[in-house]
Amino acid sequence: MIAEPSSKSFSNKVGDEASNIKLSLTLSVKGIMVSKDQLFKLAREVLNNKVSSGFVLRDEQLSANFELTDDSGGVYELEGTLVANLLPEVKPDELAEKIRGKYPRLAESYLTSIPGFTRAEIKIKPRLPGRLGTLPRLAKNITIEVTSER
Repeated sequence: MIAEPSSKSFSNKVGDEASNIKLSLTLSVKGIMVSKDQLFKLAREVLNNKVSSGFVLRDEQLSANFELTDDSGGVYELEGTLVANLLPEVKPDELAEKIRGKYPRLAESYLTSIPGFTRAEIKIKPRLPGRLGTLPRLAKNITIEVTSER
């Protein structure tokens, strides 16, 4: 996006002493819009065969940054960077089944042994003392969220 001031006026003149100053500014703005859906569709097509097995490419893990390099003759040339933050391919229902009824440390140990995982965080509500402090025995009562660290 390119923003250029087309007019500006200050409430006081240069050199005047004032406790407040007011600026009226009009900007002329040019920008290019790229459809996020189309961009991510293109990214999936290009990157799909390059993603290692055991990992998955999700739209929420994609980010893009563009810079206008040329805009001559109504044709816009952009230089861009696309970052894909890959997550391990997991099935939350299967994971919940494997960790149900376990103590949090054992569940964390199991989860961090999965390729691609670096850290597991377990929150139990309400927190029970001693031997009662296990994960729920029913897998449906366990919620698993896979996120990336940035």
